[in-house]
Amino acid sequence: MSKEEIRKELKKLRNLLSTEDQKSFSDAICDSLIQSKEYTSCSHLFTFVSFGSEISTLEIIRQALINHKRVYIPKVEVHGIEFYEIHSLDGLIPSKFGVLEPVKQEENRYKVIEMDKETDKDRETNTNKEANIDKETYIDKETNIEKETNRDKGTNRDKELYMDKATNLYDETKIDNLMLLPGLAFDPTGNRIGYGAGYYDRYLSTYPPDHFYKIALAYDFQIKEKIIASEYDVKADAILTPTRRIQCW
Repeated sequence: MSKEEIRKELKKLRNLLSTEDQKSFSDAICDSLIQSKEYTSCSHLFTFVSFGSEISTLEIIRQALINHKRVYIPKVEVHGIEFYEIHSLDGLIPSKFGVLEPVKQEENRYKVIEMDKETDKDRETNTNKEANIDKETYIDKETNIEKETNRDKGTNRDKELYMDKATNLYDETKIDNLMLLPGLAFDPTGNRIGYGAGYYDRYLSTYPPDHFYKIALAYDFQIKEKIIASEYDVKADAILTPTRRIQCW
């Protein structure tokens, strides 16, 4: 069965759900998500706004705002999607396809710099950043091997670092971004079939693989035994259905 045939089949099955079943299944997934360690530990939630017979994300968004999480919603733009922070559901407006989207405001657009917890006012070059890092050694008790740790002179805190591709600057690897993925079909390894535009694959590929923890939301009948993925497809880390959690490996 081709991807287009799978899309057609699952859209049909999804649209056959009664309003009561859709609400019941969505509530079960919402409860499971809210209780997950990924949700409770994250401070940034990135989620689509459900449309039609999709798993409803409206209660998830409301709960995240109540929990004082920073909530980001996608908006389709010329080059793809961008995520914008919202503070309520009231400011969302329908796109030309009828999907609720945030208003485009540059100050609300998600940027990697928002994850920077440094107190330095400006970081002009990698040299300046690395000059503020002392290398210290310690003995790993498990392996009895001498290792290096990075210690920030200004804050005296141990830090792990990664290279931010967008700015070529180093940032802390405290990743607390939870991304909820839409889709029509998924397999247990995290492969997914979306709606065909590739928005999420392109967006996620611009960040390091572990910048977002990615959870797909799906009805049980959307789980397929195997989906053929391309090299550009980005996998989910986990899938939540109304009856189970699938950890993808």
